Amino acid sequence: MKEQETQNTEKQKTSNKTLSGTEEKSAWEKALETIAGDNKLMGVALKILLSPLTLLIGLGALVYCFVKIKSLNTEVEKLKTENKKLTEDKEEIEEEVHKVKKKYKKLKELLGTENESELSGLRAVPKNLIPLQPQKKKIYNTAFLD
Repeated sequence: MKEQETQNTEKQKTSNKTLSGTEEKSAWEKALETIAGDNKLMGVALKILLSPLTLLIGLGALVYCFVKIKSLNTEVEKLKTENKKLTEDKEEIEEEVHKVKKKYKKLKELLGTENESELSGLRAVPKNLIPLQPQKKKIYNTAFLD
């Protein structure tokens, strides 16, 4: 009697095994078995999926996605060309700044204005208003101050 019970339980265990090899069924497997086992439910699901309204909505969604992707691609191309133009402009400006810096250094060397104040280069400020560079004062120690 016990042998029959053990054989029955073994048969039940092997019959309960699913595709994944486990005894528990996943929610998807249960749903598939329910739909496949119930012809009415399968018919309702097929009617919903194959209804003209559902097909039109799906087709409309696909067309919308393609149009949206195409518009995004054109926008990306515009941004790429603008970025390329801006990088070229940046390089030109950097070259011009480098040339101006070289010219400034040459003028500074030729005029000998390295020791003069930065304000003297403006020419808008008269020389008598330009502050003098601080000079080191000599300190004399005498016998009277000690």
